Amino acid sequence: MHSRPVPDNYEQSKARRAALIRFRWRVVQEVLETKPQSSERGTELRRASRKWGVPIRTMQRWIARLEAAGGNINSLDRRAPNEPASRRVWVSR
Repeated sequence: MHSRPVPDNYEQSKARRAALIRFRWRVVQEVLETKPQSSERGTELRRASRKWGVPIRTMQRWIARLEAAGGNINSLDRRAPNEPASRRVWVSR
């Protein structure tokens, strides 16, 4: 069997994804040191939001995904859509 060479853009994409995960980890790292559902966590979320320019709700989602994955840092990667080939249907009411 012959192995295909890996395209350059694949390596660049892989590096970008790793950088994204590291950035998200840095953003939520200090928040995770506080107790969940505490006023300290809320204060730390607001502080990190101002420092990094990331909305609080976004950080809450990242933290929830990270905690649901048992602390696996790869859970901070971008998620693929459920059905990427399906089209969205717009409904007007």
